[in-house]
Amino acid sequence: MPVTFRWEKDGGPIPPQERTTTRLLDDYSSQLVIERISSRHNGEYACTAENAAATATRAARLTVNGE
Repeated sequence: MPVTFRWEKDGGPIPPQERTTTRLLDDYSSQLVIERISSRHNGEYACTAENAAATATRAARLTVNGE
C-alpha cells in the first residue's frame, strides 16, 4: 500500500520561508531537511504517515542554540 507523508511545524503547515525540503528515502521513509538552520526553526515538528490501513504521527521538539 502506498504511504503518503505530511510534515508540520507547531501544529500547522511549515511556512515556505522556513527553507525546508522533504525527501522520500524509500517507500516507507521520509526526511525533513532544514537549510541554514537558526533559532527561528525552534519548534515541534511532526511527520504523519498515512495509507489505507492506518495513520501514524510522530513528533519531536527542535531547539537550536545560538545562530
